[in-house]
Amino acid sequence: MIDSKLIFQLLIPVIVGGILLFLWVWTGRRKRLKKSLSSPYTEALSALINGDKIKAMNKLREVVRHDTDNLDAYLKLGDIYREYGKNIQALRVHQSLTVRTGLTNYQNISIWKSLLQDHRLLKEWDKAIKYSEKITELDRNNMWARKELLGIYKEKGDWDGAVEAAKSIQKQEKKKDVETLALYQIQQGLEYRNKGEERDARIRFKIALKTSNKCAAAHYFIGVSYLSEGRKKDAVESWRKFVKTDPKHAYLVFDELEEVLYDLGNFDQSEKIYQEILDLDSGNVSALVALSDLNERKGNREESIRMLRKAIEKDDSSLRAKAYLIQMLLGPDVSDEIKDNLESLIQSTRRPRKFDCRSCGYHSDKPLWVCPDCLNENTFLD
Repeated sequence: MIDSKLIFQLLIPVIVGGILLFLWVWTGRRKRLKKSLSSPYTEALSALINGDKIKAMNKLREVVRHDTDNLDAYLKLGDIYREYGKNIQALRVHQSLTVRTGLTNYQNISIWKSLLQDHRLLKEWDKAIKYSEKITELDRNNMWARKELLGIYKEKGDWDGAVEAAKSIQKQEKKKDVETLALYQIQQGLEYRNKGEERDARIRFKIALKTSNKCAAAHYFIGVSYLSEGRKKDAVESWRKFVKTDPKHAYLVFDELEEVLYDLGNFDQSEKIYQEILDLDSGNVSALVALSDLNERKGNREESIRMLRKAIEKDDSSLRAKAYLIQMLLGPDVSDEIKDNLESLIQSTRRPRKFDCRSCGYHSDKPLWVCPDCLNENTFLD
């Protein structure tokens, strides 16, 4: 009879060998499984780097089917859905991540960033604002969230909110920009104008002037508002402040000023206003040409020619001044053909009454300081 102790001694190597074999096989399977799951994720990242969003989306779908713990794959998949216009699908993917527990601050912020962008694209402003605030509560210095909040308020048309958001950004960046704050207050005033509430609009414009006394747009729109109510003297006063604040763009009100002053019987004041502009900006070609035109109408031909020559001296590229000068030097005794072609040339050099946004190409028949389409500031005037 075989000794039981001997049998046990013989079995020990077999048992140990079996355990080692099991561990080797099990570890190998885990490595192969891990490799099979990480490979699609790596391919997805590579596709994203190469700009192949479709391949990346397909690979990310494969990843999340097998590895539900890969939060980054879910985030990227949802973001791609949003880029391709699948906004609701993107929102659902990102919302599904909010029920997870034990996430780091970084992971929570990443989820909220995606949700903010989802809701913003869907024009669900209040929900987008909520996620911006959640991000800054967790990370007070998160400039991305603060700038997104500013953009949301602008898109929403909440210019009071835009002012506060801009102040917050400026405070964090330690950069004071009262001119931009004033332009946002102008936008609030224009909202009132659109509703026919001229008095409330002017209150906003005057608040903008308190924010920045260099806000020429405020003087411009105050004048426009007064004129809409038939208060022509007040309109002239506001536009005189406008041309003094921003002589470069004074030409914007030349036609309106002359017409209103004519109606008031004070047309001679036009010359005084143009001279005030030249006192501030001696090279203002628009004012020189306008002053020349006034002198020509008053019969002061030599003075008119002198103004035009001075304008060309200041800006040799001014076709308008040159065309007027040629017309003046030729005098009235020219053929109808020359007269008509010269007049056509002069008209083509007049300042346009249409304005295009340099950022998005939006067209406007009136000067604007904030584009209604792309919402960028100072993109209409040179």
